[in-house]
Amino acid sequence: MGKNLRGELTDISHMKEKFSLTNNKMVMAIAKTLQVETFEDIKEINDTITPVLINSITATGNLELLKKLHQSSDADLNKVDYMGRSALHIASSMGGSVEIMEYLSSQPINLDQLDAQGRSALYTAINAGRDDLVAILVKKGATAVASES
Repeated sequence: MGKNLRGELTDISHMKEKFSLTNNKMVMAIAKTLQVETFEDIKEINDTITPVLINSITATGNLELLKKLHQSSDADLNKVDYMGRSALHIASSMGGSVEIMEYLSSQPINLDQLDAQGRSALYTAINAGRDDLVAILVKKGATAVASES
């Protein structure tokens, strides 16, 4: 059930269309506002928004929404935001949940990816004192901590 603008419950079970960033009304609204129409430009908007959405959902700790976005749009969890952080960095730094970390580390994801400051998710979890997240990352094979620079 969903709610309409008046707050009434609406049966949305008949809606079979999968969520897709390429058909997303938000992406199309941004494209319209920017007055872009080519597939390449729309794809660029999509590619820019996807990491922000994934990282925002990861920061909220909403595992079900993260799974839904990832599975329905086949979003690349290795994509990074403007600070070079992947979802794994966010999960290890912003009060990340064990469940989110387990999910992310079970996906095809670069466990040793460094952010713009040269820090890995493992470094971030260690720095945050999150032994539970450190244990998950090490168990899954993470080795990089930070760059040499």
